[in-house]
Amino acid sequence: MKGSDGSIIREEIELAKTLALTSRLTSQPVRERALQWLKCMRVGPVSYRMNEGASANAFTSCFALFILDLLGETRTFAESIRCEWIAYLQSLQNQVHGYFEPEIYCHDDAERNRLQLTCFCLSALGILGAGPKFPLKYLDEFKSAQDIDSYLHCRNVHMGARGSGNKAMFLGIALSYEYERTREKRFGELLDAWFEFHDRHQNANGFWGSTREDLYYHGFQNALHQLVVYDYWNRPLGRQEKMVDTIIALQGPDGHFDMTPGGSACMDYDAIHFLANVLCWMDCRKSEVTATLRKAFYSLIANQNSDGGFCQSRAKPKRLGDLIRQAPYYFKGNNPYLWYYRLRKAVGVMMRPDQITTGWVPEARRWDQSNLWDTWFRLLAMAVIANSVHLENDCGMQLSRLHEVIGFGHLRGH
Repeated sequence: MKGSDGSIIREEIELAKTLALTSRLTSQPVRERALQWLKCMRVGPVSYRMNEGASANAFTSCFALFILDLLGETRTFAESIRCEWIAYLQSLQNQVHGYFEPEIYCHDDAERNRLQLTCFCLSALGILGAGPKFPLKYLDEFKSAQDIDSYLHCRNVHMGARGSGNKAMFLGIALSYEYERTREKRFGELLDAWFEFHDRHQNANGFWGSTREDLYYHGFQNALHQLVVYDYWNRPLGRQEKMVDTIIALQGPDGHFDMTPGGSACMDYDAIHFLANVLCWMDCRKSEVTATLRKAFYSLIANQNSDGGFCQSRAKPKRLGDLIRQAPYYFKGNNPYLWYYRLRKAVGVMMRPDQITTGWVPEARRWDQSNLWDTWFRLLAMAVIANSVHLENDCGMQLSRLHEVIGFGHLRGH
């Protein structure tokens, strides 16, 4: 389909699908190429660079461990290696407050940086059969349901403020972790208050926020963080069918779920995680959800770079001609607001330098550059799909290890 939206990416998806269905694409190329790339990022026994030319730190070590575990490598860890990983991760915990701290804060929001690292470290230690050395004492400030409400309100979680879903999730994960560890009644009551707050503030499409954009892409991307906690506890959530309708409708012609072609690791995983969990509880529309996930699977394969790693996107619009060629992507469907919303985002992406900055490392990276975060999240999304629907060739991803502890990487029923 030359001249139409994302033609190169769509050709790659078709090629990936053809190779998979004819069994010429086995588990080895996807998994082994990713592992070979990961070895190139290693700079120490438990240290890995985010990408070529970037630094290594606590976040990147967690991402590398998640990839190693997802692909089964932690099964063969020598005891000395396992203990070295545990010692490093535990050394990051603040003894007074109980949260885990990065060596250097790279995000303007220090609270977000340390609480995100805390959740990653809890997952990482869980993988290794260990836990934190000290209780999560920072939770002592929450003594009642009113304290939970106040915290979430102050961070505008009910309004869907950017980044608010992250902080809500960090709190939900920490409360869940301590409740399971201690079985103390107060943590259960605080967790109930967390759920009750979110139940009260859902918007018409099932997400959180009061603006129009909170009903669509931003809404589901922000809401995924809270859904991680809902799914872990099998907690009923209102307007679930409306959420399914919205996310399926937002899948692009290339199989991704972002506003621009090629998708992004976060947006794609967010949609895939929700839809995969839908199959566990929703009887209707299973065929549509299954077809949506299958289409996404082959899109994710096509995102693997030649070096074996995965990137944000290889279809970033860089000039006006790209926008013209990709027009069918932006004008998909019959909602003029979404046409405007996608095109506005695409113009903004086109005008910005070809660089992505995060709160994890100080260095920027290119959109099409392989990195630990995108590699973990792309592989994780593939594993979630392979463990949720039947694929004629799952590229070995059904054999992936999913997390047992709460957080990214956990899938209900697995």
